[in-house]
Parts: sequence; structure tokens; C-alpha cells
Amino acid sequence: MFLMEYDYKDDIASQREESFELGLAKGRVSGLEEGLEKGLEKGRMAGLEEGRLEDMRLMMDNLKLSLPQVMDALKIPSEERDKYASLLS
Repeated sequence: MFLMEYDYKDDIASQREESFELGLAKGRVSGLEEGLEKGLEKGRMAGLEEGRLEDMRLMMDNLKLSLPQVMDALKIPSEERDKYASLLS
């Protein structure tokens, strides 16, 4: 009967490398998903802001309302009013 020596060190190194590669791949996927989610949220917020600005412009032009009247009608929070005023000027 022949006994072969088993080199477990190579097997452990191979498993460690496979685990590392799997972890790296999972990390990349997780990072991409998180980046995509943040990008979509940022895009949604920018779109909402652009829509609000357009609504404000239309209300001022069509209804002849002042900017403070428009902000009151749209219930723009006081902490956001300066931002919108500067974007509209």
C-alpha cells in the first residue's frame, strides 16, 4: 500500500485565496449597489428641486405672485427659502 503525503499547506493557501477573492467580489457588488442607491437618491433630490423651482417660476409668472407668496403657498420651510431665492435670482 502506498501512502501519499498530503500537503495541507497548499490546500489552506488555495482556500484562503478563494475566500479572499469571494470577499472582494462581494465587497465590490455591495459598493456598487450602495453607490447606485446614493446616486439615484441624489438624482431624485435634484429632480425635485428643479421641479420646485419650475413651479415657483410659473406661479410668479402666471399668477403674478411674489416670491414670498409662492414660498408660503408651497409651504417651503424657512431654512430652505434662502437657497431657493438665490437659485431663482
